[in-house]
Amino acid sequence: MAETGEDVLDHAYLSELTEWVGTATLTDLAAKAPESFGVESDAMRAAWQQGDAAELRAAAHRLKGMASSLACCRLAQLCQFAQHDPARAMIDRDLGTRLDRELAAALDALSVRFGL
Repeated sequence: MAETGEDVLDHAYLSELTEWVGTATLTDLAAKAPESFGVESDAMRAAWQQGDAAELRAAAHRLKGMASSLACCRLAQLCQFAQHDPARAMIDRDLGTRLDRELAAALDALSVRFGL
């Protein structure tokens, strides 16, 4: 759990998504998450380390969309912070650690939820 006490996944939203697109579609998306989330988290980290606020914003936007589409609410919130305030995110000394932690938590939760 994050300091806020929020769940890693928004289970109510996942239930709605399951009704809309079906379990098979969500399971397929969740199975692809390690690769797709990894590409964008690597892009975020590289931009942060290189001081490229524009690329940090763009990568955070892409990862936020991916995370949101699978109800990974804490990861999406972290990405929203970086997207909407990249200047502040650039000076956040813990951004890389927080990104690693939320990425791992999201992928673990998806694995458990979808039996991957």
